[in-house]
Amino acid sequence: MPTPHRLDEILQMIRSLKDNPESLEKLHQFLREEFFTDQGTEDEAITVPKQYLPLVKEAADSLNAGMVCYINPATLEKIDIPRSVVDTLLWDFEETADNDEEDEENLFYADLRRIRQEWENTITVEPPESSESFSYMEQFVFTL
Repeated sequence: MPTPHRLDEILQMIRSLKDNPESLEKLHQFLREEFFTDQGTEDEAITVPKQYLPLVKEAADSLNAGMVCYINPATLEKIDIPRSVVDTLLWDFEETADNDEEDEENLFYADLRRIRQEWENTITVEPPESSESFSYMEQFVFTL
């Protein structure tokens, strides 16, 4: 059975248990014991060092807006470019000569050039696909 169909079937089985706390607890216990060896991570909160908090908030806001975030880990500088622009500019960026004045006027092109030429390391964080975002919302609704 292909993986997507198997996952759909498993999710359907899990959803059928949502009104049966005893069965749901048995399944939860089985999954923890069988597949997860690190039992301590559930209670441990993820802490972000103070110097990164503003960057994390800004990046989250940018990702929610559909931006691709480029982060320079050395300086914590962040440049946002819309995903649709990244998809089209990356092709043009690699094919265009360095002295092409028309592309130099494009702010996003200049940002991409700067990232590639001046930043030694880059962390690229892309926004989730719409289906993945929907899955996050669905999971949130189940917690309410």
